[in-house]
Amino acid sequence: GVFDTTTELVGAGNALLYQVYLMGKLFQSQLTTLTSDADGTVRRTRSAQGFAGGLPRYQSFYRERKVDREEFYATMISTLAEYGVLKSDTCTWIDNPARNPPVIDTGLQPGITGCETHLEESFDL
Repeated sequence: GVFDTTTELVGAGNALLYQVYLMGKLFQSQLTTLTSDADGTVRRTRSAQGFAGGLPRYQSFYRERKVDREEFYATMISTLAEYGVLKSDTCTWIDNPARNPPVIDTGLQPGITGCETHLEESFDL
């Protein structure tokens, strides 16, 4: 693949550190933490930091819930339509993070098919 990744259980065994490397440099760092609230509901919270060429580019925060495959794809398709995301901007990526060659192309086809290809490959890891 295009990326190298590492995954490590951290903290009291309730947190997962997942890091993505591109051309030997940190590209994204994610921390996912599992907690339980007073009624026993398990919650999954994830934060991510993105980097390009060693420089910080973005930060994100997610509250996640577990869904089955059908609900996941139906919700994703609905959200893409709701926000008017172009097919050409969906699940494909060509970038030059270091601002010099080589340009990195995932080879994914734009649109939901590219998303499914990428996600299904990820699930097989």
